[in-house]
Amino acid sequence: MLMAVGLAGAGWMTIEELRYLEPVELDRKPYPMRRVDLDPIEARNGVEYFGKVKLRIYIQKGGSVDHVDVVNSTLPPDATQKAVKAFANTQWEPGMKSGRSRRSVNVVEVNFEAPTPGIVRPLSSPPR
Repeated sequence: MLMAVGLAGAGWMTIEELRYLEPVELDRKPYPMRRVDLDPIEARNGVEYFGKVKLRIYIQKGGSVDHVDVVNSTLPPDATQKAVKAFANTQWEPGMKSGRSRRSVNVVEVNFEAPTPGIVRPLSSPPR
């Protein structure tokens, strides 16, 4: 049975059109229209932070982001919110099913890698 609902100013839509489709339900998954650049997490009081954040991004059929949920995060809260904001402000190519743009969900995991210790060298070497 196909049910339809009326939305003020939006006409009639089926229940199927109202829900966000998961990636496995789509013929083509949504993807960002531009690269999402995130700044490294700033060190505080000599402590360097690293970790991962996993986000569920809810994308409208026009490509704008409706909302972002944090699935889990090992980042400081302010770094997590910067990641949420960066993905929320990104325009997306929406997911497609049967040749039509659809509301969809995309799951993104961002890994802020641990700093790699390097070899410290003096700016100039003394003559030998």
